[in-house]
Amino acid sequence: MKLLYSVAALALLSACGTQSPHNTKISSTKLAEIAAMSGDPAAAESIYATAANENPRDAQAQLDYANTLVQRNQINEARRVLASRISSVRDPGLLHGPLGSIYVLTGEAQQAVTEFDAALSSDSNNVRWVTNKAIALDLLKQHAPAQDLYRKALTMAPGDPIILSNYGLSLAMSGQKDEANKVIAPLVGQSDLLPRVKNTLEAVRSGKIG
Repeated sequence: MKLLYSVAALALLSACGTQSPHNTKISSTKLAEIAAMSGDPAAAESIYATAANENPRDAQAQLDYANTLVQRNQINEARRVLASRISSVRDPGLLHGPLGSIYVLTGEAQQAVTEFDAALSSDSNNVRWVTNKAIALDLLKQHAPAQDLYRKALTMAPGDPIILSNYGLSLAMSGQKDEANKVIAPLVGQSDLLPRVKNTLEAVRSGKIG
């Protein structure tokens, strides 16, 4: 089934505020960024792969590599990288949320919930993981607890288009179509929405969900 939900911050898997102690990794990251900006994503992927393999205990190196794989639509390989390294990195907590997000994309919703629970156990107010766990619960048809999480996410990021559109879709999936349209009403007519958010809105407004 086509994933109609908008996965939060899909292209921003890398953890913020972390830095590798390896100077070679830092320079490799710069080289990869330059390669990507110059229109050579394959070279960037190769550089990140080398850095990840040379620094198997560095969580940030694994995230950088997984992120570029996701951006190149190599979702299964990104899943393999994070799943295979999560037990060996120095800070596995940095990998749980991103791995959960990838599991959402691959349709492995129960595994996603497990990873998000681990991520949220140490960072309960991470709006990204709260939102993506809600999506995983929706995929498991657990719409009521999913909607509780969307509401929690909206207290942290009021009016966020990704959260509102997913919340509306969840309501529609559970048969609450009038309420769903009320939730997404602030987004209707906005021209600067991400394409995936627009797709979610169209699904809700079609009335064919649920």
